Formats: sequence, C-alpha cells, structure tokens
Amino acid sequence: MRQFQIEQSQERQITQLAKAFDYHLADEIDQEEAIETTVAVLRIHTQLHGAAWDMGQLLSQQKARLDHGTFGKWLNEVLHWEPRYAQLYMQIFARWPDKELYLSSGVGLMDFSKQIALSSDSAPETATQRVIDIVAERGAAPSVREIKAIVREEQVKVAVELPLETTLDI
Repeated sequence: MRQFQIEQSQERQITQLAKAFDYHLADEIDQEEAIETTVAVLRIHTQLHGAAWDMGQLLSQQKARLDHGTFGKWLNEVLHWEPRYAQLYMQIFARWPDKELYLSSGVGLMDFSKQIALSSDSAPETATQRVIDIVAERGAAPSVREIKAIVREEQVKVAVELPLETTLDI
C-alpha cells in the first residue's frame, strides 16, 4: 500500500510539472500531446534514477548475505563489475535508506554523478539540504562542480578546530 501511495504522489508531481511548462502551442491537441510526452519522459527518468537506490539496496543485501570475500568475487565473475562501481550504488542506499525521502527530496531525480557527490561519507547533511533548496528555487539541480563546491564549503563549516595543545610548533 505504501509503495502505491509513493507512486501516486510522484505521478501527481510529474503531471503538475508537465502541465506547468509553457509549450507555446496554440493547438489544444498538440499541447496535450506535448504534456503526455513530458509525463512519459519524466516517468522513465524517475524510474531510472530510482533504480540507483534499488540497485544499492540489492547490492547491500547481497554483500551482507555472502561470506566474507565472496561478494567481490561475485561482482567480478557474475556481474563483471569493478568493486568501485557497486560501491557507488551502495553509497547512495547507505546515505538515503528511506526511498520515499530519497525520491521526494529530489536527490533521486538528479543525475547519477550528482547523487554520488552528495552521498559520499564526507558530504555533510547541510550540503544536501543546500542543494535541495537550490533545486526548489531554480527548478534544476546545480552542476556537479557546484555541488562539490557546496560540499567543500559545508565541510569547512562543520570542521572541528584542533585545540592549541595538539598543534606543532615548527
């Protein structure tokens, strides 16, 4: 039931977004077809990006299930993947264990590289929130370069200064 509610909410958001755009079409049939095409593209886009979370969840479950050392071998022999490739998906799942929040925040609709930049262990939650706020304001996600700059800025804000006694005099 919960999955159905999530899907209904996403469908409403997608439809609203498609209808809000000014297509500059005078013909009502062309306008309706443009909206339908937009909805179809956004549905597929949502499915693709939601799949990154699903992939991370499945890979995390498989890793937990297999004996130590078997997961890497499974990745190599069955999927023909480098471990880093699987780690990226698992990193997304680990950062946003709640799929509904992942999608509703807008993170799940961003390009994979942008999701990766926000899901690293070193990316503070405040960086993610700033990016989400920018998406809400602009209607589009910042570039990967901008996201990395935001992450660095937020890392500096949360960095803890070392006490004077722990520094070295040179």
